[in-house]
Amino acid sequence: MLRTARHCDRRPLTTLLALVLLVTSARLVPAQSAGDLRSSAREITSEIAAQKSGGSFNAAAQQRAVERLGKLALAFISVSD
Repeated sequence: MLRTARHCDRRPLTTLLALVLLVTSARLVPAQSAGDLRSSAREITSEIAAQKSGGSFNAAAQQRAVERLGKLALAFISVSD
């Protein structure tokens, strides 16, 4: 009998943990201008695209991207307040 491996999707848990880390570290986000934030967003986007096209956008790379984008979102909220 052939056994099949069960794939456990850990993305929701990973995303939740990243969100908790981001919320608890919100005060550590340095103040940036809107232009700086836009530049950071473009940099992150191009890195993600390069990783996807190179086939290296694995779970660890996705986690790093979520963390960076979360910090960027918090910085954007800070600037808009």
